[in-house]
Amino acid sequence: MKKYPVLLLALVSFVSISARAEPSEKNEMFSDMKTHVLGMLDKRIASLQEEKNCVTQAQNKEDMKKCRKEHEEHKTEMKADREEFRDSMKKKREGMKKARKEKKESSGESNE
Repeated sequence: MKKYPVLLLALVSFVSISARAEPSEKNEMFSDMKTHVLGMLDKRIASLQEEKNCVTQAQNKEDMKKCRKEHEEHKTEMKADREEFRDSMKKKREGMKKARKEKKESSGESNE
């Protein structure tokens, strides 16, 4: 349940940044975000399916604990992937912002 607010926050920040971006930049950012979100959803579904299969096959409480522990490890890996993607998107947005600023400054200098 905690992942939905994170995805929502990522999408909202994407929309606010993309509103100021060039159309081609918007399309590229959207494509990157969509690909990442779909990939993360597939990973989450696969992880939950693995946990379900593990729990189904569990014979006792210790087996159940093992299933939960393995699932927690998957969640930790997915969280690291999310943070890495978030950092890469932040760098991309900063680069776009810098390019816009330079473009604005260069067009302002030529007008003087």
